[in-house]
Amino acid sequence: MGGFVAGLTPSTITVDGDLSDWDSDSQMASGNIDFHLTWDANNLYIGWDGTDWKDAFEGADLFVYFNTSSDGSVLSKDWGFSHTLPFAANYGFVLEDDSYFRLIFYDGSAWTDSAHVVDLYSGWSGNKATEFAIPWAEIGTPTSLDVMVYAQWQDEGNVWTSFPSQNPASNNGAETFTHAWHIENVNNVTNPSQLPVIQPAAPGKVDDALNLAIVFHQH
Repeated sequence: MGGFVAGLTPSTITVDGDLSDWDSDSQMASGNIDFHLTWDANNLYIGWDGTDWKDAFEGADLFVYFNTSSDGSVLSKDWGFSHTLPFAANYGFVLEDDSYFRLIFYDGSAWTDSAHVVDLYSGWSGNKATEFAIPWAEIGTPTSLDVMVYAQWQDEGNVWTSFPSQNPASNNGAETFTHAWHIENVNNVTNPSQLPVIQPAAPGKVDDALNLAIVFHQH
C-alpha cells in the first residue's frame, strides 16, 4: 500500500534540482518535457524537466496559470504576446533564469511585481530540472483552483508546448487557451495525475476560480 500512498497529497518537495522526490503520481505530462504538480499544507510545488532557461535557443518562457476567483485578467502578461486564458488570472510568477524571478499579481489594471521571493531551482545546461514552491498564502490561500501551463519561444510569444494537451501550441502567435486541470479542494487527499481536465466558464464569467499566473521568461 505504501507505493500507492506515496504520490498522494499532501506531498512535500525539496527544491534542489533533484526530481527523485517527485512521485509518478505527480507527473501531469511527459515526453520532451516532463511536468509535475503537487502540494502540501503550505506550498504548491511545480516541477519541469527538459529545458535550459539560460540557453539562447532552448531557453523559453514558461507560464503556469491558476484560477481561484472571478477577479483578475483574462489575458496573460504581455511577453511577446498576450494570450487568452481559460480563466481570469490575478497572481503569477516570472522567471527569466536563476538571476531574475519573482511573483506577479494583477492589481485590477496591470500586472505588478510582488515583493515575495519564491524558492526556486532553475534548469540549466548541467541540470535541466526546474522546481519551485509557491506559498499558498502568497496567492490568496485558495481552497479550489484550476491550473494550465504553456511555454513559448524565448524572444517571441509563440507557444511551443501547452498542458493540458487539449490546449493549442501552434508556434505562430497569440493563442486562445481553453482547458485546465481542476483541483476541487487542496485539503483533500488527491492523486494529482488523476485531476480532471475541464473547460472553465468563458473568460469574464468565472465563478470562484484561482488566479495565479506563473511566467518563466528567458531573453
